[in-house]
Formats: sequence, C-alpha cells, structure tokens
Amino acid sequence: MNTNHTEVVSLESLFAQEPTSQPVVKEEVSIEDIFEVKPVPEATPPIQEPPTPPVEPTPPVQVTEPIVENDTYSNKIKEWVSEGFFEDVDVEIDGELIPITELKNVTKEKFEEIKAAQKEYKEQQLKEKYVSVEGLDERTKKLIDLKKKGGDISQLIEQQVVYESPLSKIDLKNEADQENLVRMKLQSQGVNPKVIEAQIAVMKEDFTLDTEAEQIYNTLQKQFDDYVEAQTQAQLQEIENEKEKQKEFRKGVSGSLKTLGVNENLQKLFLDNATKTDENGLTNNDILYFESKNNPDLHAKLTFFLNNPEEFENFVKQKVEQKTKIDTVRTVLNLTPRATKTAPKKPEEEDNDELNNLFKNKQK
Repeated sequence: MNTNHTEVVSLESLFAQEPTSQPVVKEEVSIEDIFEVKPVPEATPPIQEPPTPPVEPTPPVQVTEPIVENDTYSNKIKEWVSEGFFEDVDVEIDGELIPITELKNVTKEKFEEIKAAQKEYKEQQLKEKYVSVEGLDERTKKLIDLKKKGGDISQLIEQQVVYESPLSKIDLKNEADQENLVRMKLQSQGVNPKVIEAQIAVMKEDFTLDTEAEQIYNTLQKQFDDYVEAQTQAQLQEIENEKEKQKEFRKGVSGSLKTLGVNENLQKLFLDNATKTDENGLTNNDILYFESKNNPDLHAKLTFFLNNPEEFENFVKQKVEQKTKIDTVRTVLNLTPRATKTAPKKPEEEDNDELNNLFKNKQK
C-alpha cells in the first residue's frame, strides 16, 4: 500500500526552498403543304383480287440489359478507410453486421448516411480521448500536454499543491496580507526585524506596499513555473531517449527473427508482440507471460529459458538428438529382418553340405 502523502507546507517555507449523341433535324412544312389538294385521276374499275390474309404482328423482342453493379461508392469507402478518413467498423444493415469495406452497390444516399455516422463516431471518440483546454491556465495546459506525451505529472501535481496551498490564501487587495508577504520575503533574506518594519512603514507612506507584495507573489508563481518547465523538458528528453532505445530494440529483434529463419508472415506478428505497448505500457509478450502462469508446464519452460537460456537451448538440442537416434534405430530395426533374411540354397550347395557332413563323420 502506498503510504506517501502530500504535505502542505506553510507560506513561510516557500521562501526557504525551491521546487525540486446529335439532334434530329425536322424538315419544315408550310400550311399550304398541309392543305394541298392532289388531282385525283379518273377511276378505272378495280381488279378484284383475293383478299390477303392478315399478317400477325411480330411480338417485340425483350432485350434484358445486364445488371451492372455500381461500386463507385463502395470503392470510395474502401479508399477512405485505407487513408484514415473512415474508421474500419461494422455496419448494421437489416439486423446484419457487415464490415464496411465489404459493402456492395452502395448508393449515394447510403454513402452520405455512412459519412454522417462516421462523423458522429469520430466526434464521440474525440470527446472520450481528449481533454478540452479552454479556459485553463498555461501551467495546467503544459501538464496536460506532458501527460499526453507519456510523461509522469504526479510529482508536479504534488509540488503544485505545496505552492498553491499557501498562496491561495493571500488576498493582494488586503493590506495585512500585503504586509505579511513583504515581511516574510525580507525575513527569508535575513533582514533585521526592526529594519523590516521600517521598510514596511516607508512602503505604506509611498503607497508602494501593494506593488511590492504583488511583485513578490508573481515571483513565487514564476519560480514554480520555471520548475515545471525544467521538469517537463527533462521528462520529454527522457521520453525521446526511450523512443530511440525502443527503435534500436525493435531493429535488433527484427534482425534476430530473420537470422532465426522465422517465416516472414510471422516476423511482423512476433515483432509487434515484443515491442508495441498498450495504454499500460505492456507488450503482448508481457501479457502472454502473465497468462502462462495458468499453465504450469508452459510456465516451467518459460522459467527455464528466462533463467538460463544457454542451458535451455542445450536441453532442447539434446532432446532433438535423442529423438533423431531413436528414429534411426527404428529404421534399422525395420530394415534388418529384410536385409539379413537367409536366401534359399541352390541344389549344388545342398550336395556340398552332404559331402561335408560325410567327411566330418569319417573324421569322427
């Protein structure tokens, strides 16, 4: 349990320390042309011809145009996601969740709807992740900026309490507070008490007491601002050094993974797991290690490797060599019966055996 606490000091102590297509052309027709009477020739008796059977009209051919998918806005969505204008999220359509980059035949209206939803989503994200600095003093803005960059402002906040607690009780319009502030300043300089009182009396007569007190007050505030600035710059430099260190570390891990012959598809995954940190400063490897404590066998291997990596590698090497020997023996044993199987004897060899036996018996 952290038992540290911030001690609020008195105003006096502030003085004794510093803070650490083309159109169709129609031919014009006159009105006369419309009413022009054509001469009718004398009619001759018509020749009677058999009636022509009516011709059935040919039904029009239905031409079905191919449906062309309109992926203009679908492609625009993919482009905007890749460029960071859109967030790669799921979109709910008719109760079904579809990745935004897999949407097809997006209409202009649907695209505008998605764009509005994306804008609202980003605004909400900004509200949750960022703090408005409107109306804040420069010192507080600096602390917020330092925190956003990864700095530790806890000590600075503690020191701010130490400084602002006594100063917050000073009313610069109150003559008694003015006197007290001037008196404590002169006392911190080792001035004789009688001289202090005499100087305060002169300041009252000259109407300079309020000016002197305000100057002392501003000096104390600037003293703390300078302290905050120094601490901020020191932390920012440390953060930059750590970034450079992490950059070199990532470069080293990447080279080692290549040397080990790790598959290229796995190299980036392993590299990110080893170097990228979350909001708590933990890598995925750190999290995997903590989770390994739920698996005694796995954790035992990790413990072995972390405590003595050379011996662990020798151990693994020996295991591989033993398995290789066993596999080799098994192969020989499987082949030996076939390799040493006795071949059938030829007839002449059998005759020779009988002769040999005769001589052996005769010798006996």
